[in-house]
Amino acid sequence: MRDILACSTDVNVWGPGIRYAAELSAKLGASLTGIHIAAQIPRRAPPGTPPSVLAEFVAYAQEEVQAAMQSGPRFAAWARQLGVRSTHWQVALGDPLDVLGAAGNWHDAIVIERRLETREDTTELIGEMLLSGFTCIAVPETMYAIGRLERIAIAFDGSPACIRALHSAAEPPKVQRMVVRPTAWMDAGPDTKPPIDH
Repeated sequence: MRDILACSTDVNVWGPGIRYAAELSAKLGASLTGIHIAAQIPRRAPPGTPPSVLAEFVAYAQEEVQAAMQSGPRFAAWARQLGVRSTHWQVALGDPLDVLGAAGNWHDAIVIERRLETREDTTELIGEMLLSGFTCIAVPETMYAIGRLERIAIAFDGSPACIRALHSAAEPPKVQRMVVRPTAWMDAGPDTKPPIDH
């Protein structure tokens, strides 16, 4: 793994997901790209919206983008302290699925912080990224250290690349104990969600 993409939801605090990505990058000697995805600024207001409300939203969105763009040097310095040798910082506007889908084509893995019970629930985004064929690491929002994973979920399609990756990941000392629980949720129908534990 040479290039890791980490989605940053907050440019003021580097959360567990981006910290995990940085520590993984340092451990593997991989480059790390942090990306902040801001909401796209609407071109016109919905009918009946007062102009002052739209102006306030646009000002807030522009402020968020400006703060994100200025966070690049701080991100690089922070990642260097954790041992990452090569960093990049990107800011994008738009739908997270579209942005990560485009950026993911240039990286070996995407790290997303799995947030629950907030307005930024990422469960659906993670599922869509996995179903789109990207290597995706979902880091619980309460977890921050690379050595503390107790459970991982792997989407497996039976391809030779998947078999090699699984074999490599299962080698000691990376994994002390592995329990395999096969699920057949992909065959259950197009509207079925993956059975991810909460």
